Amino acid sequence: MVAILGYFPGASVNFENFEKCHPGYAGKYCRAKCIYPYYGEECEAECNCSKPMCDVTIGCKAVDKDYIR
Repeated sequence: MVAILGYFPGASVNFENFEKCHPGYAGKYCRAKCIYPYYGEECEAECNCSKPMCDVTIGCKAVDKDYIR
């Protein structure tokens, strides 16, 4: 389990309506955003890319090679 500000194991629940947090968020009321390099459900996955390319929800973003010139 990853320790992030406002997050501790077993607290990844929105206590207002008892729903699981969306990927990329954790903690009481699901307000704690995953910190780099972590992402995903309960911030348990780890990006293996640079910080600007790491999305808290999906992890490493794909680069459109046609866009780079």
